Amino acid sequence: MTVFPKAKFAEEKVVSDGGLCISCVPSGAGLKPALSAVPFASGAPENIKAVYFAKGINTYFVCAESGVYFSKTNEFFARIATYRDNMFAFEFLYNDKPCAVLCMGNGSVRYSAEGFSTVPVNADLCAGAYHCGRLFAIDSDNKNKLVWSETGGFTEWGQALDKGGYLNLDPERGETLDVVCFDGRLVLVRKYGLTVLNMFGSPENYSVGITDTACPEIYKNTAVSVGGKLLFFTREGLCSFDGSRIESLKSDIIADVYDGTCAASYAGRYFLACKSKRLNRAVVLGYCVADGESCITDCAAEALCASDGVYAYSGGKVYKLEESDWQYTSEPLGFGTHSRKTLKEITFKGVADVAVSCGDKTRLYSAARGIVRPGMRGKYFTVKISGEGEVGDIVAKAEVSVGI
Repeated sequence: MTVFPKAKFAEEKVVSDGGLCISCVPSGAGLKPALSAVPFASGAPENIKAVYFAKGINTYFVCAESGVYFSKTNEFFARIATYRDNMFAFEFLYNDKPCAVLCMGNGSVRYSAEGFSTVPVNADLCAGAYHCGRLFAIDSDNKNKLVWSETGGFTEWGQALDKGGYLNLDPERGETLDVVCFDGRLVLVRKYGLTVLNMFGSPENYSVGITDTACPEIYKNTAVSVGGKLLFFTREGLCSFDGSRIESLKSDIIADVYDGTCAASYAGRYFLACKSKRLNRAVVLGYCVADGESCITDCAAEALCASDGVYAYSGGKVYKLEESDWQYTSEPLGFGTHSRKTLKEITFKGVADVAVSCGDKTRLYSAARGIVRPGMRGKYFTVKISGEGEVGDIVAKAEVSVGI
């Protein structure tokens, strides 16, 4: 008499914490679109170092190895200056009108309603921010020295109570990387932590805040104010500062990225150009401050900039981050046993392309609607799903042997 193994049907959700989301995020047992890199324009400079958007004059400034360019549309770029390392930008009122300044060491380019002009800064600076009518900046030769200009501009540095001045910083937290305005205060982003400054009124009222702000090594150009927090990236991951203490932010997606190079914020989200361990290439991390939702956009961004959305610059092209195609790859599905089983079907709500792999075999289903029936036999199965709209309730069902 022939005895056949007994069998049962087992179900497993395809979407799990260990799956790889690209331009999508989990939504219950399904997936919804997040942000993809959609081509916007070509003809941008290559090897871009930074991009600044001046809101007051609605102008983009692109700093690349070949020079500094400006654009009103993010589509056509005109060269205006030679590029220098350690450039930074800020906005202020010039003759009571909005004005943008690109500071380059001891010189600057000023752009206002009157056009472009070259303006000497009369100090050699490497990072700074305009705050309460003064430029607060870091000395290029001594990155533990903060200097501030006289009121009303950025070219006069006379040292007196009613003029400019300087502050020598405690060297414990390392050199200053960036200067950021946050919650009405100045934050010096340093190599191993933050220094919070209360710089209001006249210099005799200036003070250093007492905060718990030591942390692992910070990446330059990654500190951005978003959703009432200051987010920045360190060698140990993404961190948030609420004005008094630093919190380390955790998720499987955050743990996957490293090597942050620049950041931007838009609509309560933080965006970081970085690299993915699992994909082994450059990506953009997106993180929502309100709910902690994070996602990866498959884009090798040289620079990021936020204006009417978030733009990524790469290889002479401009991309806009918006909802479009997405892709999800599941963890291996084993249905609770190491034995061989038959993957009977995968059901879902919506339309998607589905690829099912087992060992060296893969079956593809294009524009599948609601169900696919692989009929594949093996121990573990990987499911890759891609689409444009939301796909819900993704469940795999297998026939599993349970004994003889």
